[in-house]
Amino acid sequence: LYDPDGGEALYARIAWANSSFYDNLFAESAIEWPRMKQGFLDIEKYYPQSDWNLSNFAKFAVMADDRATAQTLFGRLGDRADPRAFGTVGKLQEARLFARSEEPEAGPAPVVLSPGDGAWVGSVAFSPDGKWLAAGTYEGKVVAWSLPPGEPVWERGLGSGAVLSLAFSPDSTLLAASAGGTNEATPGMLQLVNAADGQPTVAFRKLRGTVSQAKFTPDGQRIVMAGGSRNKKGEAWDWNPATGEAHEIAWASEHTHRLRALSISPSGKTMLTDCNRGLTAWNLQTQETVLDTTGTVFQGWVYALTYSPDGRTAAIATSREHTEPGKIMLLDTAAWEEVKPGIEADTGPVWSLAYTPDGKLLVGGGVDKVVRIWEIATGQELAVYRGHKAQILAVAVSPDGRTIASASADGTVRVWPLPAR
Repeated sequence: LYDPDGGEALYARIAWANSSFYDNLFAESAIEWPRMKQGFLDIEKYYPQSDWNLSNFAKFAVMADDRATAQTLFGRLGDRADPRAFGTVGKLQEARLFARSEEPEAGPAPVVLSPGDGAWVGSVAFSPDGKWLAAGTYEGKVVAWSLPPGEPVWERGLGSGAVLSLAFSPDSTLLAASAGGTNEATPGMLQLVNAADGQPTVAFRKLRGTVSQAKFTPDGQRIVMAGGSRNKKGEAWDWNPATGEAHEIAWASEHTHRLRALSISPSGKTMLTDCNRGLTAWNLQTQETVLDTTGTVFQGWVYALTYSPDGRTAAIATSREHTEPGKIMLLDTAAWEEVKPGIEADTGPVWSLAYTPDGKLLVGGGVDKVVRIWEIATGQELAVYRGHKAQILAVAVSPDGRTIASASADGTVRVWPLPAR
């Protein structure tokens, strides 16, 4: 595939044209990045002003793990990088973050755990009794470690889909894990397993789409699920595993997108979910809507949310666009009004939030690969922990408030001590 007139331009164009058939062109085919890189340089000789070609050049540099070239290209592009070359604005943001110089690790030395399959780790949870730490991967695997963490005590495969959510029962005897459904072809399920040995007990299989989040009610009697089908309809269920009784929460299907975030108030009375650019709060006892900001811009896209331990406030992670700094809104749950200035998360969207048990600190992780710890009273950032090599998908805080666990697309879970107070 050598073009005597255009150097390696033809090679690059053929590889480019066939790249849509692969998740990673260089890992899954015989295409060689040095030749393709030279091809883009040759193409540029003919089209020196094309931001479209340069944006695609940057995309393939990231795909090839060539950080130096990606840095150079993004530096040349400035704010002209074309999101269409990357697929979405979010993927463009991830590529920009990759292209930044690697920052040194920061914070205390963590314990680094690996579920072992190399896949993204999308969920993590501590048991309420402080005995277990569990993590779920995008390849359908759940792993549990005893605390303090060492070797895994059990592993369980739940299918080929992503485990997006893990939740222990209040008495720490059961673990609820979402499984499958991410490819939209096969409905997902929620599987209960024994926390001590990972043995399956009962599963919920009435879903049409994916379970993004599942939470036990505080009394441990029921599990509330939120999810749905991407770009189709939202879905939410209230299930009693002991009796098998379940009912669908009707308003969720009115949403034309999958619900991504869910939190249950400490009283067990209210569930709070995202609506992309809004929030919905639903009274689980009266089956009535308490808050509905559907169809309105509510400080941008909602990526994560959680009630405070006393239920008086809720923390909401928002960002107007994937490429803009995020903000943590703190809302009074009685009036649903912002009561504090909020927290600026100036390095991109935050995918996951968790309060410390005393409600004084908030932990977050997201696109920038960094665990951040904020003080609620002042909104100030108290600590930054660096070490993950890819975005952080989930964070959790231990029940004694001494430890953080962060799960990442780099295939690891890192366990960090919280700062001394």
